Amino acid sequence: MFLDLGNSGAGVYDILMARGLAEIVRGVNFGGKAIKSDRYFNKRAEMYGEACNWFNGELPVQIPDDEEFVNELFAVKLGDDEYGRLKLEKKDVVREALGRSPDKADAFVLTFAEPVYDLGRPRMYGNGNLSFEDLFADSARGSDRGW
Repeated sequence: MFLDLGNSGAGVYDILMARGLAEIVRGVNFGGKAIKSDRYFNKRAEMYGEACNWFNGELPVQIPDDEEFVNELFAVKLGDDEYGRLKLEKKDVVREALGRSPDKADAFVLTFAEPVYDLGRPRMYGNGNLSFEDLFADSARGSDRGW
C-alpha cells in the first residue's frame, strides 16, 4: 500500500507502522527523489509519468467513469526542466484551476510509486498474528483509545 505522507498522511503512516505493517505499507513523499531521477524531476512527476506510460501502453486499460477524476488527470500540465526531465506544474496551480485539490488523481498515481511484484501466495498482515479483518476490527472502538 502506498500512502501519501503529506498533510495527515504521516500520522496514518505512523499508526500503520505501530500495527506492524512495515512490510506492506510504503510512505511516499511527492516532492521526494524519483527512482528514475534521470527522467523525472521528482516523485510526483515520476508517478504521473508512469501513469501516462500505462495509459499509452499496449494493454487495454480501464478507469472509473468519474468526471472529477478525469478532469483532475487532465488538469495537471506536463513540461520539462532544464535537464529534459519531466516536471509538472506546481500543485497550487492545479488546485487553483480546479477549485480543489486533485485528490483522486493523486490517489491513482500513487499506484505507480514503486514496482510491485505478486509472489502468488497469500500472506498474513502485520506481525503475522493479525489478519486483514483483524486489522480494522477495533476501528469502531477507536473512541475508547482516545482517537
